[in-house]
Amino acid sequence: MTITTGTIRAVRNNNGYERDRKDKALQEVIDWCEQREIEGLRLANALLLQRDMAAYGVVKGQINAYEKTADHCLSMLGYTGSMPSEVPNQSEDAKE
Repeated sequence: MTITTGTIRAVRNNNGYERDRKDKALQEVIDWCEQREIEGLRLANALLLQRDMAAYGVVKGQINAYEKTADHCLSMLGYTGSMPSEVPNQSEDAKE
């Protein structure tokens, strides 16, 4: 693939779109993990009532993994680039 100025410009123009797609995918993973956590907690409670501590420990480990995965995805949501050191005044009453 030959990279041209037009290619670079297209990539730059799609950054917002790509970030939105990335955030949507991350949110889907977060939602999926949270649902698995809820199901895991229900199972863990049932296992605890049955005093099946070995299975309870396994399920608690799975719940922890889902929680850590969701937290990590949550930390990646939003703006991923570096913040500019100076931002022009964008208020409506700013003098032009």
